[in-house]
Amino acid sequence: MKINKSSLFLLLGSLASLKYGKTFAQTNASPYSMIGIGDMNYNYFDRSAGMANSGISLSSASGNYMYLANPASFADLRDMYFKGELSANFKGVSYTGNPINTSAKSNSSDLQFQKILFGLKMKPWWGMGFGLKQFSSINYTYTGTQDINGSTITVPVSIDGHGGLNQFFWINAFRVAKGLNVGIESSYLFGSQQQQKTMTADGVINSSDLNTTVTNYYHKLYFKGGIQYHTKVSDRWRLGLGVTGSNKSVLSGNTTYDLTQGTLSNLGLPTTIVKDSSIGTNKFTLPLMLGGGISMNYDNKWTFAADYQRQQWKDAGNPSGLGYFYGNAQRISGGIEYAKKQTIIQNGYVTEMERYYVQFGGYYTQGYLNIRGQRINDMGGTFGVGFNSKQTGLGYMFHLNVGSTGTTSNNLIRQTYYQVGVTLSYNDFWDARRRVID
Repeated sequence: MKINKSSLFLLLGSLASLKYGKTFAQTNASPYSMIGIGDMNYNYFDRSAGMANSGISLSSASGNYMYLANPASFADLRDMYFKGELSANFKGVSYTGNPINTSAKSNSSDLQFQKILFGLKMKPWWGMGFGLKQFSSINYTYTGTQDINGSTITVPVSIDGHGGLNQFFWINAFRVAKGLNVGIESSYLFGSQQQQKTMTADGVINSSDLNTTVTNYYHKLYFKGGIQYHTKVSDRWRLGLGVTGSNKSVLSGNTTYDLTQGTLSNLGLPTTIVKDSSIGTNKFTLPLMLGGGISMNYDNKWTFAADYQRQQWKDAGNPSGLGYFYGNAQRISGGIEYAKKQTIIQNGYVTEMERYYVQFGGYYTQGYLNIRGQRINDMGGTFGVGFNSKQTGLGYMFHLNVGSTGTTSNNLIRQTYYQVGVTLSYNDFWDARRRVID
């Protein structure tokens, strides 16, 4: 008795015949994360979040915050200061389209930790940062029916997938000339892609379910480089330029297989038939990724920024599937910020402190998936606000993101979402000896 594995795995077949009928109270479902390594994370959850994450050209010298879009920005961290950031995000999603089961709730919500980041200025010409953040995410659930090969029997089937990649990164940035910085982000990508399939076999094999779990483990060293240049163009205007790039990289790993018999929802454990059986190796190729950004700052209060990013998925060589293939992806984003500053005495120093900032932004992403002739695109708008404490060195960043992914054309699914992100930052002296000497 054999289930056709490929027909369950392909998104096209799933969306054509399955009803999306589960409610997720603790985790967001994303049907398109079934393909590849899941949904790529374009949100850095940093100071640029309210400007649609348009941070490739932005400098960390303007305040107590760090920008992750371009590793070169860390060369402009404030001397003698240690910085830390911790981010979390609440996301709500609603789903529309023919595959959606309208008799069930078609929405989900989720609260997740997103990033932990530390940065410090090692030398006047050398800035460093390190941390952990999400690189991609996988989560989907489908229910439907499946034919058993060699017979006319049809049984209910449910398919669950989850996982994704995490990124541990170490950033080194250097000032090589006045206004010119270079940086490199060295990362270790690691994670898994797990798919669990349950065939409910009532009346076929003693009313006992068959549960198969296939897990792909991935890992890879990964590098991203960046350059930034900042200069005054007048007494009040300052120009920022930035470029980033990461080369094509092959994620490698191994695949395991588990098979159990019995109902997973029962208190008793299902009977294990196969446990952690290695069934080979796997690979997935990340494409060449390039980005460029430009920003203008007026009177040290107003900032205008725009970014363009491109990913060469066509050249990555990942195999296409039934009804879908990979296309080159691109993203355009931009935003505006107003920052209110004042001069204060802090830790015995006269310094200019930022009291608060307000941001607006927007973005459009042409996704790398083409399903049934439809690009899975993403677009939306952002709003951000931040405050700093005079006494404690704490800063608070909040951002709101509203957008939509996908389409209802050709029997596909559109996801309409909102995100509320919170980042807590801390800023303080890290070298008391140097403070006294200076």
